[in-house]
Amino acid sequence: MYQTMIGGIFISIIIIASWTLYFYNNIINKKTEVENSWRIIYLQLIYLQLKIRTDLMLKYVKTISSYDMQEKELLSQIMEAEHDFINATTTEEVMKSSLEISCGLERLLQNSGNHEECSIKKDFTQLQNQLKELNQKVKSYYKLYDDKVMSYNKYLSTFPSNITSRILGIKPMPCFLGETPDLHKKSYCRIEI
Repeated sequence: MYQTMIGGIFISIIIIASWTLYFYNNIINKKTEVENSWRIIYLQLIYLQLKIRTDLMLKYVKTISSYDMQEKELLSQIMEAEHDFINATTTEEVMKSSLEISCGLERLLQNSGNHEECSIKKDFTQLQNQLKELNQKVKSYYKLYDDKVMSYNKYLSTFPSNITSRILGIKPMPCFLGETPDLHKKSYCRIEI
């Protein structure tokens, strides 16, 4: 009887340890996928936002600079968000400033469409289209990363991996957008006009 009880406890310990290791390895594999996608996306965001979009924005603003003070104010807010992006030290700060840049660009493009004199110019239209395409590309990177994170977070919240993640103190990872928010809401953009 005593040996049967010890054998049962030993088998239970082995099963629990194996189960924990299995789910821990799966969690780590999914987390590694998310971190790898973050590295790729982060490098792309840096390239797109700091090089291409900044150059295009400056050309774009030169084109509309004589029209409205509102665009100049919006551009300075976008540049401030870019400064925040450059100086960001956490993933959340990078996400927040990147979203602010995207929101600001969307608003800038919407506002500048109101200038009939500008929209007639070929250079203006070409710059506007390039900025729209880049902004869409950035959004596709947000979605790519969010898909990986959502898969990881879902795995953490489903049984039995939720027990393992709680025991080991593993937390969900942040998303860019989560559920596709309205980027013009104040909660997602601090840039206002």
